[in-house]
Amino acid sequence: MTSSSSPVPGWYPDPNDAGQIRYWDGTRWTESVAPAGGEAGAAGVPGAAPGVAPPGAGQPGPVPFSAGGPQGQYGQPGQYGQPGQYGQPAVYTGSGGFGPAHGLGDLGSWLSSLVGVLFDRVLPVMVLLFGLPYIGWILAVVLWYFFVGNLAWDTRIDELTGFSASLLILAIAGTVVAIVLQLVGRLAAQHQLHRGHVQRPESIGESLGYGFRRLPRTIGWGLLLSLGVTVVLGAIAVLVFLLGASLISFDGPEDRVAPGVFGVLGIVFLIGLLLLPLIIFLWVRVFAFFLTSLAVGPPGVNPFRTTWELSKNRFWPLLGRLVLLWLLVQVVNSIINGIAQFAVFPLFATVDVEFDEVTGEAEIDGVPIDELTVVEFDAFLPNIGVFLFAMGVLSVATVATRAFSDSGVVGLYARAGGPDDLND
Repeated sequence: MTSSSSPVPGWYPDPNDAGQIRYWDGTRWTESVAPAGGEAGAAGVPGAAPGVAPPGAGQPGPVPFSAGGPQGQYGQPGQYGQPGQYGQPAVYTGSGGFGPAHGLGDLGSWLSSLVGVLFDRVLPVMVLLFGLPYIGWILAVVLWYFFVGNLAWDTRIDELTGFSASLLILAIAGTVVAIVLQLVGRLAAQHQLHRGHVQRPESIGESLGYGFRRLPRTIGWGLLLSLGVTVVLGAIAVLVFLLGASLISFDGPEDRVAPGVFGVLGIVFLIGLLLLPLIIFLWVRVFAFFLTSLAVGPPGVNPFRTTWELSKNRFWPLLGRLVLLWLLVQVVNSIINGIAQFAVFPLFATVDVEFDEVTGEAEIDGVPIDELTVVEFDAFLPNIGVFLFAMGVLSVATVATRAFSDSGVVGLYARAGGPDDLND
């Protein structure tokens, strides 16, 4: 990125080693280094002759923001984390800006960039988060409609008819395709948001390509994470069961009495209370940037190590911002989804099944279901066009909330100096 506030190309003190200098190409740090104050060649760096002390030695290092410049405008995140090393956030020395404590900026600038970048990239983000997955889910829903619509229950012989193994396989395959497109869209959207936070142009096609290339690695890490979570939750469930079972008392050889049930609930609450600090710790130190590092990090990045390193020495500032983001997401989600559900739920009254107001029994065309000789499953399905429309409205509401959340997390990742793929 080159802007009026970016330092000119030249040699500057290395942020990682006070005993040497490093070449800044106007966009980011290069791999060219030399001893500070000594004579050294700068092979491969234009304008630096071998054996001549590099120009700019002893000058102050690049400050990604202009001193005293405006703070809190979206699209002005600067070169967060240059030179891209873990735990090396940009230091802004202007008024109200970044300090060396955590490098995440003040809340106002972060929230401003969260909303600003989201509005600036709303079209590509919505295409990636909503348009692409919605195409996949339309395919899956249509296939499931065909499969379920052919099913019927013959009450005379108590047998299911109309089952088609080929349609079932196609419906499952369509669902897998929809899930893949949804995951690719999520990765590509985070990639697009990251480019917005670091002021880099990126087309939808380029972000989509990154999403597909990172899909196998994301699935692998996701399976590993799922396995670990399953093992931990299984161990907790066994512990709760064993402790709870010890509190269940017996009255006689057959009757079990329930005073121990309250003890079980108490044990569950106590274990949850004891585990809460651990859950919060893991959320911030291990999982906060899991998906973002996979979406925008360089090939081979370890998402757990990345989050661990980026959260080092900034646990509390990061926790505060994540909690604030979570609360804002709940508010936004309640408003948007509440409106969407109010608008679409009446549409589901198009199913053929009705309920008798007196008996409460289900009826199809005025005939109680238990009196039908053949019960066709498609009678329980709403009109497919209505269902797809309602699904689209609800999906837009969900995607809007997800985009808001992702922009906040990606912004924190960029400000913390998260490794990226800008040199891919």
